Amino acid sequence: MSRKVAIALPSLPFVAGRGLFLLKIFFFLRKSGPGARFFFYMNDQGLIYKDHVEQQIAELAEPVLIDMGYELVEVQFRREAHGHVLRLIICHENGIGVDDCARVSREVSILLDVEDLLKQAYTLEVSSPGLDRPLTTGRDFTRNLGKKVKLLMHDDSDELVGTIRKVQGETVVIESNGREQEVALTAIRKARLVIEF
Repeated sequence: MSRKVAIALPSLPFVAGRGLFLLKIFFFLRKSGPGARFFFYMNDQGLIYKDHVEQQIAELAEPVLIDMGYELVEVQFRREAHGHVLRLIICHENGIGVDDCARVSREVSILLDVEDLLKQAYTLEVSSPGLDRPLTTGRDFTRNLGKKVKLLMHDDSDELVGTIRKVQGETVVIESNGREQEVALTAIRKARLVIEF
């Protein structure tokens, strides 16, 4: 099977003037061996499974990543302009670096070769969640405790901006204007971190 492995260095904030620039470097490795080739490109561009393949891969990879000390945030498998892409988004309490992505790429590549879940050629990408990635699950909110978030609700009420204080089951507690408010995850239409300068 033909495969490329992409290792994505986490988004790095660089402040210049009043702007915040996010830099993500993708490191591609063609199938290992004497003919392996490396190249880089830059991009400033994140567990809900959309199909059975994603769910199978997540169920296969997640226990391995947990043993390695990582959290599997999301699995995406889709056809893009340059072919099929398998994208794993991971995180760690100490952050994610290029070495982390390389380790995960190696382990997951071996796992997928053994299980042979994907019959078509694909590119494997491993990266950390970007700052602009929507928060959709309780785990997303737990991972970002103490950070500022903006919520848009399904009932089209005014947006809620506040600090994530705790997560209780399917409810998140947001502190806004000096008081805490419980919000059901099912009531949230969109949630994103607020980037403060």
